[in-house]
Amino acid sequence: MTHRGRESRAWHIYEAADQRRFSPRARRFKEWALKKMVAVPLLQVAPKLQQRTSDYLTAFDYPEAHRTSNAVDRLMNYQDRKLYAMRYFHHSPDSARLMVRSIAMRWNFHPYSERLRRHHKTRRSPFCDVNGFQYHGNWLHNFLIASSMGGVRA
Repeated sequence: MTHRGRESRAWHIYEAADQRRFSPRARRFKEWALKKMVAVPLLQVAPKLQQRTSDYLTAFDYPEAHRTSNAVDRLMNYQDRKLYAMRYFHHSPDSARLMVRSIAMRWNFHPYSERLRRHHKTRRSPFCDVNGFQYHGNWLHNFLIASSMGGVRA
């Protein structure tokens, strides 16, 4: 079986529709991996998956939740690259806190790529996705208007 076939077999577990289907898939995957003596990394993952099945079952209590953390990982990788570039907390904790906050705010307003917008005409930015509107067509103007608090002082 090719690497791709093994990978799809592993993902098949996570595509289970409910708890009742997830557990047997995890068990059968472990049995298959041990029987076929597949690649070493996969052999290490199979028993771990079997041991943590009860942890993974919690996800089925939240049907709208993501099964993997890829979306969060992308954001964290971006943030880590930015923090590395500024040598992490080189100056002070306050400057680091402000930098992390500015990264998060900028990320919420960044415009999506042309490729995504070609396939999803109404999507403009994470802010627009969450709120269902945008104040202005230009992302920077949208950011400034949204962050101005409309003159309200905190």
